[in-house]
Amino acid sequence: MRVTNYTNFTLMVLTLLATCNAFQQYCRCSCNDKSIVTKVDRCGLCTKDFCLGLDKALCEKKEDEKGIPDPTEGQVIMYCFQIESYKDSLVIYSFTTLVLGLLGYALFRMYSQ
Repeated sequence: MRVTNYTNFTLMVLTLLATCNAFQQYCRCSCNDKSIVTKVDRCGLCTKDFCLGLDKALCEKKEDEKGIPDPTEGQVIMYCFQIESYKDSLVIYSFTTLVLGLLGYALFRMYSQ
């Protein structure tokens, strides 16, 4: 019985800690007046080829009224970012610590009787 409770407790702790470290990274690809924001696993994946693979029409070159292409058009600007901040991390870790403290207190009370 005690082994099962400790195993459940350990699994809950590991699940909560994994949730705290699960920041999602995003890649924003911009070209001309179009932008695409998509989730990526690593920032190294946010490349020009990745962006153009998402939408082939992202960087269509525009021509002015004389039919001359604009030299500034068609340049892909991409960057990787995270939405979460240190404030979010502080809230998550505080909540996790509080939950773990309450679980520890409940286990202590359960086994001390």
